[in-house]
Amino acid sequence: MNTHRLPDSAHDSPDSPGPGGARRTWDGVVGLDERFARLLTRTGSQVPPAWRYLLAVALALGAAGARWALVPRLGGIAPYSLPFLAVLIVTVWLGLRPGLLSLLAGVLAVEALVIGGPGIALDADTAWRVGVALTAGFFCCYLLHAFRRAGAIHALDANEVLAKRELQLRALIENVSSGVALVDAGGRFSLYNQRFLSMFGLAPDAGIANVNDTDWSAWHVFSPDRELLHVDDHPVRRAARTRQPVRNQLVGVRLPSGGSLTWMLISATPLFAADDSVEQLICTYHDVTELRHAEDALRQSEEEIRRSEEALRRSEDMLSFALTTARTGAWDLDLSTHAARRSPQHDQIFGYEEPLPEWTYEMFLDHVVAEDREAVDRAFREALDTRGNWSFECRIRRRDGDIRWIWAVGCHRAGDRAEPGRMAGIVQDITERKHAEEALRAANLRLAEEDRRKNEFLAVLSHELRNPLMPIRNGLYVLERAEPGSDQAVRALTVIDRQAGQLARLVDDLLDVTRISRNKIELQRRALDFNEVVRHTVEDHRSLFEVRGVGLETNFAAGRLSIDGDEARLTQAVGNLLHNASKFTPPGGEVRVSTTRVKSGRARLSVVDTGAGIAPEVLRGLFQPFMQADMTLDRSRGGLGLGLALVKGLVEMHGGEVYAHSHGRGRGSEFLLELPLHSGAAASADPPVPPAAPCRRRVLVIEDNADAADSLRALLEFLRHTVEVAYSGQEGLDRARAFKPDVVLCDIGLPGMDGFEVASAFRADPSLASVALIALSGYALPDDLERAANAGFSRHMAKPASPDAIQRLLEELTRKG
Repeated sequence: MNTHRLPDSAHDSPDSPGPGGARRTWDGVVGLDERFARLLTRTGSQVPPAWRYLLAVALALGAAGARWALVPRLGGIAPYSLPFLAVLIVTVWLGLRPGLLSLLAGVLAVEALVIGGPGIALDADTAWRVGVALTAGFFCCYLLHAFRRAGAIHALDANEVLAKRELQLRALIENVSSGVALVDAGGRFSLYNQRFLSMFGLAPDAGIANVNDTDWSAWHVFSPDRELLHVDDHPVRRAARTRQPVRNQLVGVRLPSGGSLTWMLISATPLFAADDSVEQLICTYHDVTELRHAEDALRQSEEEIRRSEEALRRSEDMLSFALTTARTGAWDLDLSTHAARRSPQHDQIFGYEEPLPEWTYEMFLDHVVAEDREAVDRAFREALDTRGNWSFECRIRRRDGDIRWIWAVGCHRAGDRAEPGRMAGIVQDITERKHAEEALRAANLRLAEEDRRKNEFLAVLSHELRNPLMPIRNGLYVLERAEPGSDQAVRALTVIDRQAGQLARLVDDLLDVTRISRNKIELQRRALDFNEVVRHTVEDHRSLFEVRGVGLETNFAAGRLSIDGDEARLTQAVGNLLHNASKFTPPGGEVRVSTTRVKSGRARLSVVDTGAGIAPEVLRGLFQPFMQADMTLDRSRGGLGLGLALVKGLVEMHGGEVYAHSHGRGRGSEFLLELPLHSGAAASADPPVPPAAPCRRRVLVIEDNADAADSLRALLEFLRHTVEVAYSGQEGLDRARAFKPDVVLCDIGLPGMDGFEVASAFRADPSLASVALIALSGYALPDDLERAANAGFSRHMAKPASPDAIQRLLEELTRKG
C-alpha cells in the first residue's frame, strides 16, 4: 500500500511566534545541521571537477541500492527518500551540476530497481512520476545551490523559505492544466487552483474554505456507466474512508447549471499525521470530456462499420446495406465486365443527385485525382491477384469540381469454376474527418509555437532580470569600501539607481501589457497639440541618441495638430518608438522624426532609421507581446519585447493605428503612428500647484521583511519624520494605539493578519479610523488596487516606491489633512 505521512514539522503552525516550528521545517527539508553543511561546503570546493560528477553518480546509485535493499521492509513507501537525501547532500557538498546529475541517476535507478524492477516501464504513469520527481528535485537542488552560493544557508529565515516555497508551489499548481485541491478529512480546503474552480463551475474569485460552504449535493457524480454514485463512493470520500489512494477514477459530473456530463479522472491520496489519522488529501482532477466523447464517437463508428460488414457478408440486398450505413454508398462490381451496381448514396457521393445509368471501375478511376490514381489502381490489382480485400483512402473530384475525401472497402467473392467473381463493398465520404484531422494538426502546430514563444519569453525575462543585479551588487561592493562622497561612491550610486530604474521599468512594462489586455487602463484625455507631444518627447530622448552616436533629425508639420488624448500615455508610446530606433541603429546612423497631417483626417508620426532592419518573418508578428527581432544568445540589445506591443495597445485605445515597414535586414525600418485629429478647442492649462512646505509626520511602518522595514525607517527619518516600525499586523495595531501615527505605510502580504485585515481593523477602531493608510505592496494589478481601496486604504503604492514618490504622497496627504 502506498501511503504518505506528513513529517512532524508539518504540524508546526507557520503563524506561531518564534523560530522553533520553522527551524524544524527547514531541518526536515534540508536534513543537515549547520556544522555538517559548513563541512560539506568547505570540503566540496577541494574536490577535483571530474571527481565531483563521479562521486555524485556513486552516491545516487548507492542510495538507490540501499533503498532497493529496504524494499522487503518498506515496500513502495517513499521510494525516492534515500536518493533525494543523497541529491541534497551532493548539491550542498559538490554544487548544482553534480546535484542535478545525481538527481537524474537516482531517479532512474529507483525506477529500475524499486518501482519498475527490474527495468523501467515505458508508460504514462512512469513518465508522469519521473517528471514530477525530476521537477521537484530540480527546484530543491536550485534552491540549495542558491543558498550555498550566497553563503546564507546557515542563517536563512525558515519562515521566508516557507513563504517562497508556498509561492513557488502555488505558481506551479496554477500553471498546470488540471484541477488541484488540498482538503482535510473534515472537508476544509487549504489549497486549490483556478482550474479546479472552473471545472466545477465556480466563480474565479470564489473563496471556498469548506465543502459545506456550498451545497455540494447540487453536483451529481456518475459512474462510467452513467449510474448516480453514492456519496461514499465519490473518489475523495472513498480515499478518506478506506485510507487508500484512489488513482484516476473516471466519473461524470453534472454541474448545477445542467447540461451534459463533464468527465473527469480524479485521484486522491491521503496524507497521514503522526497519530496515523488522515490529516489531508491531495486531489487532482483531469478533464477528459473530449477524450471520452472521442472514444464514444470512435466506438460508435467502429460499431457501425462492424454492423455494415456483417450485413454485407449476410446479404446482397444493397438497399438494406445502404440504409444501415450513414453517408455511405454500396457497390457491387462484376470483375469480368468492370460494371457495377450501386446504391443511390454511392452516386451522390460523386456529385450525381440522380443515379447514372451505368458505372464502371474506369469511371471511378476518372473521378480519382491524378495524384492518388496510381496508388488506388495498384491496390485494386493486388486485391484481384491475391483474391483479398480492397481498402483505401483517396481524394475524388466530384461532378461539380469539388474535391472530397472518401474511404472505400471491398470484399472479394470468388465466382464458380475459377471465374473472376465479384467484389462488393462500400464507399464513405470522410471529408469532414480529414478536415478535423488537419485542424487538429494545425492546432498542435499553434500550440507548439505558443509554447516556443513562452519558453523564449521566460528565458529572456530571466536574462533581463538578472542583468541589472550584477552592476547593483558591484556597486554595493564599491560603496562598502569607498570613501563617502568620493567619485567612486558617486559612480556606484549612479549605477545602482540606473539599474534599479531598469528593473522597475521592466515590471511596469509587464503591468502595462496586462492592463491593456484586460482593458484596465483609463485614459486622462484632454486637447493636445501632437506636434508638442512629439517635440517634448524627442528632447527628452535626445541625450540617448547623442550617447550612442546616432544622428537625430526632426521635421514638424506646420500649424497645430489637435488631438484628444492622454499626454502621458502618448509620450510613452512615442518614447518607445524613439527608444526602439536608437537601440537598433548603429553609431553613425541616422533617425528622422517627422509629423504630418494626412488626408484621412489624421495626424501621422514617422520614425525612420537606417539601422538593422526587420526580416519579413519577424515583421508579421512585430507588435505581439514578447516579440523581438534580436533572439540571439548574447541579447546585446536587451528588453522583453514589450515596447512595440505597448505602443500598439496605447495607440489603438486612442482610436489610432501603428504600422511598420522594412525592406529587410540591414536596410533600416520605418514606423508610422496615426491618430485621429480633434477639432475641439485646446483645453486651458491647469495653474501650477505651488510646492508644499516640508512636512514632518508621525509615520508607522508595518512590514514583515526586516530589511525593507528598517531601510524605509531610515529613509523617513532622513526626511525628518518621526517613525515607528512593526513587523506584523497585530504588532502594528498595538503600536498604532500607543504611537498615534498620522500615516501608516502597510505591506499587504503580512503573515497571520494580512494588510487587508489590518486596514479593516484600523477603520473599525474609532481611535484609529482617521489615520491615513497607504498600501505599500508588490501586488499592483488593477484588481489589487480595487481590493485595497475596498479594505480601507487611502492610497496604494507599488513596490519599489521611490523616495521622491513617498515624500510627494506624504506632502499631498498633509495638504489634504
